[in-house]
Amino acid sequence: MQNPHTTDVEFCQSFADDLSARPPILIDFPNMKLVYLTLSLLWLAQLPAHAEIRALKVAVERGADGATKISIKSDVASENRTKTTTADAAEVLKNAAGWGSTVDVTIETNGEPLSDYLPLLSAIASNTWLSLSYVGQLPKPPQDPPEAQPYKERVRHRAANDPLSEENLLEAAKTDDRARHLLADLWARNILSAKTRERILGQHVQFTLVEQFPYDPKAFPTARELKIIATTDFPFPESAWVEYSGTIALGDQQLQLPVDAFDNSRSLHRCNTRYFASLGTSSAGEPTARGVIQMREVRRDGVHTETVWSIKRFTNEIKLQKR
Repeated sequence: MQNPHTTDVEFCQSFADDLSARPPILIDFPNMKLVYLTLSLLWLAQLPAHAEIRALKVAVERGADGATKISIKSDVASENRTKTTTADAAEVLKNAAGWGSTVDVTIETNGEPLSDYLPLLSAIASNTWLSLSYVGQLPKPPQDPPEAQPYKERVRHRAANDPLSEENLLEAAKTDDRARHLLADLWARNILSAKTRERILGQHVQFTLVEQFPYDPKAFPTARELKIIATTDFPFPESAWVEYSGTIALGDQQLQLPVDAFDNSRSLHRCNTRYFASLGTSSAGEPTARGVIQMREVRRDGVHTETVWSIKRFTNEIKLQKR
């Protein structure tokens, strides 16, 4: 305790002299390095094994009753919404979390006023996981006017009894690899009919729903990822480009393709074992899951877009592992 008869300067000088008279405090730096290393490892153990990008697609529209309706398409099943209230959608955005990285968010306003979706912007701004990449009205692909000429193929059809007719080649391709390569060559040369191209997908591509566990089960015991995997024995050429869309539903969720279907495109070349849709979820228990894929080929002439063929395929139904 400071003597009431000493000044502050005298007290500080006395305190400094007292400290200098004590033996110095030695710090064992090797031991401190070990402490720092241990703390760093404990911190890293709480992080996911790897970061993965995911996205949220938000659509604003006016309901039949005049109220604002919000739809959310997410890789996390519990975040998906169809024509819900603005308050519910804002709550979803406030609580959304990334898979080790930021979550990309787009908002399609469909011409609705700012006041209708302002709470969504506020929710995004308050969530450090979310990154808003687009707000506005997405352009719709142009469609052919009624007076436009329909799509006509320049394909010379062979007689039904010709062994090289498309019908006979398709039948042979079920078991003969040579027929499959011949069909692929005709596809690459753009002399294979659209109907045959569609039938090749139905005959030679299978979509399977699988369950994977990309994260440490001790740190994230219920985290899992569902993927729709394509398997095929057909040697698709690089020119076999398709537009596609897919979705996965858990339990009693409705299996419905999103409104903005065909928002992806890729070549089917070497598509074997590649995935065409995925869903990350932390659902506990052992619910069932199923999926659907829709593909199409389109023709564009710079102004018009016309669907040449389109197919929809449902996957197998699986029962998730108990977690």
